[in-house]
Amino acid sequence: MGLGTRQPTSMDPPRSTTGKSKYLEENDIMDEFALLLNGHAKKCSKCKLAVRTRYLEDGLCPDCRE
Repeated sequence: MGLGTRQPTSMDPPRSTTGKSKYLEENDIMDEFALLLNGHAKKCSKCKLAVRTRYLEDGLCPDCRE
């Protein structure tokens, strides 16, 4: 199989289809870059999606902890 064609298995964490975490809570003023820059969000150490810091535990988002 080619690069990026592997289908997720049951062991893979659920991934966002838009490429953004549902735990990011963006609005018109604060986009992903602004949240990361201001320290209100960090990247999950497993799935690498930006997540609000209040949802991170041990560097993992709620989807990756399950």
